[in-house]
Amino acid sequence: MLHYCESLVCRRKILLNYLGEEYAGPCGNCDICLGKVECYEGSVIAQKALSCVYRTGQRFGAEYLTDVLLGIPNERIIRFGHDKVSTFGIGSELSKKEWRSVFRQLAAAGFLTAEAENKGGFRLSSESRPVLKGEQKVFFRKDPIPSEKIGNSKIPQSD
Repeated sequence: MLHYCESLVCRRKILLNYLGEEYAGPCGNCDICLGKVECYEGSVIAQKALSCVYRTGQRFGAEYLTDVLLGIPNERIIRFGHDKVSTFGIGSELSKKEWRSVFRQLAAAGFLTAEAENKGGFRLSSESRPVLKGEQKVFFRKDPIPSEKIGNSKIPQSD
């Protein structure tokens, strides 16, 4: 579900592909095709995330990789020696939540694959190579910032 929500690919294409139908797209009608989704150029962020996957052995999930990027020296990271890798602590420009979104979007875009036998650990796909070499730009969907929590919203009363 998050893949559908966070993807920068035509929504109709995602849905039809999920149902087993080929659709060249774009549909020209969804929020993605109409350009209503706010994005940012995040090639350096993608390189950091993909490098972290590689340097930690391509066997960990988003939560662990996020901790490495943020430089959180928890017991597990120290035990595996990942507090010594070059990507440890290089991701302070994003929050934990934003890094998890980056990993989901990289997987949705096909740059990462989640290995079922590895408890969802990420592996680099062949599509990640041009990104790592700086030959391909990557764009991420900007997470919307809620203006007001839903639980606090009030319905106006008529007189």
